[in-house]
Amino acid sequence: MLAVMFALVGAGCAGGTRTTGGTGGVTAGPAPGDLVSPASQAASSPGATPAPAAGAAQDGPGNGCLTANLRVSAVNLDSSAGHSYKQIILTNAGAASCVLGGFPGVSYVDAGGRQLGAAADRTGGPGAAIILLPGQHAASLLTMISTGIQAGCDEPNQTAEAVALRIYPPANRTALPLPVGVPETVCASPAVHQLQISALTR
Repeated sequence: MLAVMFALVGAGCAGGTRTTGGTGGVTAGPAPGDLVSPASQAASSPGATPAPAAGAAQDGPGNGCLTANLRVSAVNLDSSAGHSYKQIILTNAGAASCVLGGFPGVSYVDAGGRQLGAAADRTGGPGAAIILLPGQHAASLLTMISTGIQAGCDEPNQTAEAVALRIYPPANRTALPLPVGVPETVCASPAVHQLQISALTR
């Protein structure tokens, strides 16, 4: 079965535990913030939870990185009181260069693929477009807030077991699954904001 400072990222890369996601994408309905191009992401307010997109759009417009040509992995970083951190890495596994930038869409899912809690809130600046040659990668910092310290997630019946993170690369509506390894107890209500994601950087 199947992260707030970038100074932590370097340390995490050196001594963290890396988790590799699945190789196939999962097409789903648009999740909050998942159909936003890097240009429009630059105009969004940092930390705001994006509204669901109104319609379907093709993956990776122009020379944007397609979900089908990306692989997702993660490095677990150090934890602090009530928070844990993970570096989410998107690697160009295609044969040609492509452009990636902005915020990934991230959410927890259970064994049935049902979303648990709200999709990750955006934090920090919007970032910039990144050209990825084959084999190169970009990364975001995911912050995870522990259960029991937020209203709506302080009772046992308000939690559920997450088996994966669902990762939407920017400007794509096809997701990549990232198994969490041992199932994690997370907040179930879509009203609880337990995840924060930064823009992609090299």
